[in-house]
Amino acid sequence: MPTSFLPFPWRRASQLAALLLTGAAYWGLAYATPRAQFGQLLGLFAVAGAAYAWLLHTHLPVRWGLGAALVFRLLWLLATPALSDDFYRFRWDGL
Repeated sequence: MPTSFLPFPWRRASQLAALLLTGAAYWGLAYATPRAQFGQLLGLFAVAGAAYAWLLHTHLPVRWGLGAALVFRLLWLLATPALSDDFYRFRWDGL
């Protein structure tokens, strides 16, 4: 369904739902995906990518996009790198 046929409140609601879904996928990637679970990793990236495609299709306002980008970056702030164990070496080296 083209977005021009979506009434304004439904378009905003779908954008908010897509942002929440993306946030949940990012949280799952940051805190709930073990290194060996490639299927889960791929699935969460697919969910985040599909939500991103929907947000591009519905023309997300710039302020919402910038706010979401900031929140998504802050969400990863306390996460330890799950896909690499090189960060232990960097900590040991003093970085």
